[in-house]
Amino acid sequence: MREACPEYADALVDFSDGELFGEKRREIEEHLAACPACRAELRQLDASLGQLKSGISTVTVRIQEHAGMSSRLGWTAAIAASLLLCLAAAWWIGLRRPDSNLAKAVPPPAVETDSAPRMNSRDALWQIALFEQEARLQTSLEMLPKDETFDEQRKKDERLLAKFQAMTRDVRAGYVQ
Repeated sequence: MREACPEYADALVDFSDGELFGEKRREIEEHLAACPACRAELRQLDASLGQLKSGISTVTVRIQEHAGMSSRLGWTAAIAASLLLCLAAAWWIGLRRPDSNLAKAVPPPAVETDSAPRMNSRDALWQIALFEQEARLQTSLEMLPKDETFDEQRKKDERLLAKFQAMTRDVRAGYVQ
C-alpha cells in the first residue's frame, strides 16, 4: 500500500477533527473517493482520535479545601517572611553604619611604577616572539614521533630549543633587551 498524499496530510487531520467546512471539505471528500491511501490514513486518524477521546475522563472531580488549615499555613508563612525581611534589613543597616566593629577596607599601598625599567614596543614584541617560538618548538618536539627516522630532526630541534631557552633566561635576567 502506498503512503498518503503529502499535500493532503494537514487537511486530513483537520477533516478527521471535523474542522473543515464548505469548499475545502468537498475537495477533500472528492480526493478521498479517488485515493485509497488517503482513505486508509483517515481511518487511522479517526481510530487514534477515538482512542484519545475514550481515554479522557469526563467525571467531575470535587476538591474539598480545608479552609482552616490552608488559611493558618498562609498566615504563618506571611509572618515568617515578614520577620525574615526585618532581620535582613536590620543586618544591612548594621553593615552600613560607619562606627561598626567590622573590618574597614584599607587601600593598597602605593606602588611606584617608575622604578621598573621600561622597554619600547619593539623590544617587548621581540621578547613575546622569543617566548612563543620557544613554546612552539617545545610542543613540536613533544609531538615528534619517537621513531629513529626522526632522530636527526629531533637533535637539530633540541639544539635550537637549547638556544631559545638560553636566550629566554638572558631576557628574564635582564641581559638582553
